Amino acid sequence: MNDYNIYNKIDRYIANIKKNHVVVELDKFAIDPGATYEIRRTMRVRAYVKYRVTTDDINVPSEQLIYNSSIKNLKNGKWREDIFDIFIEYLSEDYVYKWAPSWFAPISNWQYRDSFE
Repeated sequence: MNDYNIYNKIDRYIANIKKNHVVVELDKFAIDPGATYEIRRTMRVRAYVKYRVTTDDINVPSEQLIYNSSIKNLKNGKWREDIFDIFIEYLSEDYVYKWAPSWFAPISNWQYRDSFE
């Protein structure tokens, strides 16, 4: 399937989470309005998230557990805290314009993770 087709990507994600009984639970999701910034001509929002993932199989790529993600060392059922830099873009559909997470850029905690290694 074509990875550039957002609808195919979402359909594959839904099939994976159903097959593996994935549940993503959030305790806290916080965005500081001052943490919106531009870098290399892209807009990003920094978000603090406390979450956990429960699933039948945690040993799959994180994008099969959390949509469009690249997160290392997920542990089944264990709460964790991360800071994510989320790419956002200005979208329009049927003359409705809005800021939204970018579908092509994975959600990753690498900036935060690599800062403390």
